[in-house]
Amino acid sequence: MTSRDVGLIRKSGLDIINNSQNEDVITLLIAHRDDIYNATRNFDLGGAFATNNRFYEFPIEIIDFHRELILSNNTKCTCDLYFKSYSDFDPNKEGENPTIELFAKGIGDYTNVYGLKCNKCESRFHVSERHYHYGWYQWHPLVHDFNPPKYSTEADNVLKLYVDIIYTALDEKNKQKNELSFHLQNIKYYVNWLKTNEERIYDDIMETWNDIIEKTKSDLNRELKNKV
Repeated sequence: MTSRDVGLIRKSGLDIINNSQNEDVITLLIAHRDDIYNATRNFDLGGAFATNNRFYEFPIEIIDFHRELILSNNTKCTCDLYFKSYSDFDPNKEGENPTIELFAKGIGDYTNVYGLKCNKCESRFHVSERHYHYGWYQWHPLVHDFNPPKYSTEADNVLKLYVDIIYTALDEKNKQKNELSFHLQNIKYYVNWLKTNEERIYDDIMETWNDIIEKTKSDLNRELKNKV
C-alpha cells in the first residue's frame, strides 16, 4: 500500500477490502494507517467510469472503522461496512467469509438477488447486482422476516427472500421505496422462471406461495399507485 506502484496498491487494497470482516487481519494494519494514508494521499490510480482511488480510500475507511470499534468496545459490527462508500462488495465472495452466511440467491431479469446474514450480530441484508457501464452491488438492510407455512426447498428460500425484500422496502422507516418497481419485476421474473425451468416443482411450490405472492404484489402495486 505504500509502494507508490499502481498495480501493487490496487492488489493490496483489494486484499484489505476482502478482509473487511476479519478483525485479526485489519487490527494488524491500524499501526500502519498513517503510513498508508500519507503514501497514497492525492495519488491517482485512474479509472474511466469509477475512480480506482477507491482501492486506497476505502481500505483507510476500513482501518478507521476497526479502530473505532476497538475504542468503542464493539458497540457496532463490521458488517456496517457494507453500507459505506464501497459498491463492489460481491455477495458471492462475502458469503465465503466465516461470519457471513449466504442463505438465498434469486434469479432476476439481468441481475441476481441475494440474501445474507451476519452471524456476529444477526443482521440480514438483501443485495442486488446493478449495471451502469460496469457491474456493482447494492446492499440494503433486510428487516422483514416472514414465516411461511412451508419452508424446505431452495425455491421456498428465494420466494421468502423476495417477500421479505418487498415488505422491508414498503416500510417507511427503511427508506427503500425507490426500489419497489425493481423488486416487483424481480419476483415476477422468478415465478415465471420457476414455471419455465422447474415445472415439476412449480405446482407444488405455488400451492403454498400463490396467495402470498399475489397479496405481496397487490400491496406493492397499491403503493406504486399512491406514489404516482
